[in-house]
Amino acid sequence: MKFKNATSFKNRIKKIAQEKNVPAQQVQQNFLIEEVLKLLSKSRYKNAFIIKGGYLIGHLLGLDKRTTMDLDTTLKGKELSEESLLKIFSEILKEQQNLVTFTYKVDSIDAIREEDQYGGFTLKLVATYETLKEVVYIDITTGDSLTPREISYRFHSLFNDEELSIQAYNIETVLAEKIETVISRAEASTRPRDRYDIFNLYQLRKNELNMEILEKAIQNTFKDRNSEEALLNWRDSIKKLKESEYHDMYPLYWTNQ
Repeated sequence: MKFKNATSFKNRIKKIAQEKNVPAQQVQQNFLIEEVLKLLSKSRYKNAFIIKGGYLIGHLLGLDKRTTMDLDTTLKGKELSEESLLKIFSEILKEQQNLVTFTYKVDSIDAIREEDQYGGFTLKLVATYETLKEVVYIDITTGDSLTPREISYRFHSLFNDEELSIQAYNIETVLAEKIETVISRAEASTRPRDRYDIFNLYQLRKNELNMEILEKAIQNTFKDRNSEEALLNWRDSIKKLKESEYHDMYPLYWTNQ
């Protein structure tokens, strides 16, 4: 999507923010992430990055129901190292002309999840357009279990009629990871957002769920995260959650279990 100048860009962002009743900064950040995904989808690495996390959930639920400021991905079929990622993004960002509004450059890369078997990295991109200067953070990990596999997901642009075909987590795996987080942490879980995501994904997308795949995804996720004991004692975890100060944020559909 092209704009006459930075002012017209800002005006368009404000208009969308008012229409959707969300902060303008959130709309702008989604625009930046979408541009990065567009560059990725045009590159030979389009199948190497699997989209997950808050940005994907935001698309599944709607920008007015779920917001995020960064992009979470799983890397597949490529080496997860600083050198490899810098090389990959150097190539992805090489062909930007006439494709995107902002100009993107890698600013830094930092290790994350160092205690994890596979680890990961946060890539910081600086995005510039005339007088505007923003940042996009991309978390890149590997080794996550997807049941049965990633899917080809069509992201509908928030800003025009474009569609981007990107690899993404299937909804069953998204739910399985959220459920594992909530149950394994039980009353120690202090993020209402996780419970909010479970509730809304189930309520808004339950007709798309394959319950057999969801069950298998839950089993695989708990196994990969070494929390199988928590799964066996899930009723105790739910009880502790209900008794905790966060119980009022917990998805209501669990109350019938």
